[in-house]
Amino acid sequence: MEKLLQDMGLSRNESKIYLALLKYGTMRLKDVTKTTNLHRQNALDSLGKLQAKGLIGVAFEGKRRYYSAVAPTRLKVILEEKERKLDSLLPALLSLNENRERPKIDIFSGREGLKTILDDEISTGETLNVIQSSQTVESLSGGYLSISRERRWRAGIRMRIIYSKKDERFGRQAGKYPKTEVRYVNDDFGSTTIDIFGDRSVLVFGPEPTIVRITDAEVAKRFMQFFEMNWKNAKPHIRQ
Repeated sequence: MEKLLQDMGLSRNESKIYLALLKYGTMRLKDVTKTTNLHRQNALDSLGKLQAKGLIGVAFEGKRRYYSAVAPTRLKVILEEKERKLDSLLPALLSLNENRERPKIDIFSGREGLKTILDDEISTGETLNVIQSSQTVESLSGGYLSISRERRWRAGIRMRIIYSKKDERFGRQAGKYPKTEVRYVNDDFGSTTIDIFGDRSVLVFGPEPTIVRITDAEVAKRFMQFFEMNWKNAKPHIRQ
């Protein structure tokens, strides 16, 4: 069952915890770690993500927190939400199959692949538009992300980032940089990040991760339509 839940977009740790809560009922954090053999911080992070997805509930008794699983029917709602997102992305994806000159597609992987993309974003000098998942670039590029952001704003390159509301702490960090606008939506982007700059669109997904760069003005235009739709409905970040 863990594998099926992972196929639906849950991480390995999230799957372990959700199944444990379904099986054993309400538990405290120490019970979750004991049952799943997860490190306390890993369990706490995964519980937060499960709560953001609406898969668990949290009750308070004094200073103690008790976690319980929401009915599995919630998984069907999550799948329906993913299907709606796919429907909105479909025009951009279908454009890859139109009868015209094929776009140039490059595939990279891992941390070094991410560095290549971050360098590419700066070299073009174009405004960078990002639908950001905290599970990809933020967690895998390390300090190089901060270095590239400083290089970007010193080069006078504007950046617009859309985060999920649950990733607001990453938004606050990114929003400290000049020429950077941050907004939030309630949707959870899972483990996929989308970057659009100039005639290039980049998709970053998976734990390794895998990076797909598409160089084609028409494809970039379709992804920008998806970005602008989300940007229009997103809540602006308030600089502290």
